[in-house]
Amino acid sequence: MAIPLIKGKPISGKPLGIIFICIGVGILIIGFPNIKFSKESSHWPTTTGVVVLSEIKEYQSNRTDNFSGIVYGPHILYEYYLDDIKYLSDRYTFSPIRYGNPGNVKKIVDLFNTGEKITVYYNPKNPKISVLKSGTNISSYIIIFFGLVGISIGVTVLLIKIK
Repeated sequence: MAIPLIKGKPISGKPLGIIFICIGVGILIIGFPNIKFSKESSHWPTTTGVVVLSEIKEYQSNRTDNFSGIVYGPHILYEYYLDDIKYLSDRYTFSPIRYGNPGNVKKIVDLFNTGEKITVYYNPKNPKISVLKSGTNISSYIIIFFGLVGISIGVTVLLIKIK
């Protein structure tokens, strides 16, 4: 028995399992560095930066259910100087922040006014990597969870004989 994914083109268990495993591994490849940098950033040195732009940004969601397809996240552009070298970044945290309601994002954006001085955490090994909110949060681990779920589904599909 085949499992239809695309109208008229069924996919059997083995390719489907491999697809899930590949997606899961891909998510883990993205997720683990985020956790690593998030944890390290708590111990990074800081410098003073200045907010260049603070706004709510719209993103297209990949969801296929009845969701509108638009999610919102903070876009905070800031500059900072180290050894007379100017750096620009827009990384608020290492975990992506996306909400379906722009009101939730507005609370974050309102914390950063254009021209305001801010604390910037920067990677001492690579100063162009910086963040405004250091440390880990639940989003960092949710990404890993979804990667492991994808791999688990893929392995399960490969182990189950579909008749």
